[in-house]
Amino acid sequence: GAPLARNNGLAIAKGEYIQFLDADDILMPEKIANQVEMIAATSTVLPDFIAGNYKWIINNKLVFPPPFSYTLWIDLIRGTLGNTCSNLWRKSALNNVGGWKIDVVSSQETDLMFRILQTTPVVLYDNKPLTVINVRSSGSISTQNRSENYSRFINIRIEIAKYLANNAF
Repeated sequence: GAPLARNNGLAIAKGEYIQFLDADDILMPEKIANQVEMIAATSTVLPDFIAGNYKWIINNKLVFPPPFSYTLWIDLIRGTLGNTCSNLWRKSALNNVGGWKIDVVSSQETDLMFRILQTTPVVLYDNKPLTVINVRSSGSISTQNRSENYSRFINIRIEIAKYLANNAF
């Protein structure tokens, strides 16, 4: 599946930052350059990832997700901390948390970002929606067995809430 393929790519990648791209999604030509410029403009520690804005195409209509709140934990819970393809990931941050969990069927990037956020990372926000996510009504893993996907969606947020409650946030 996708997590194993991403981990395999991560293992052989040579760059400091990793860009993932699913087959049916699109990066605007300036997406990576824009995020590299953001990294170059930082005068502090390099970011562990850049939370990228994006837009969806749903039933041939362009849809924008809710805006960032600019509070990492709130954006993680809301599902607005970017996604697999809109984010630019620092290879060392991915490796430090063991990469993608190969047994996670949905909410994969939420799980990954949750584990990264537990390391108190540096995260930048990119407001420019330079990634297009194609949402298909059928035929994708995310549309199969929706009740299990909803359960995973809720369960990961319960884990996040427990973590926050136990760590005085």
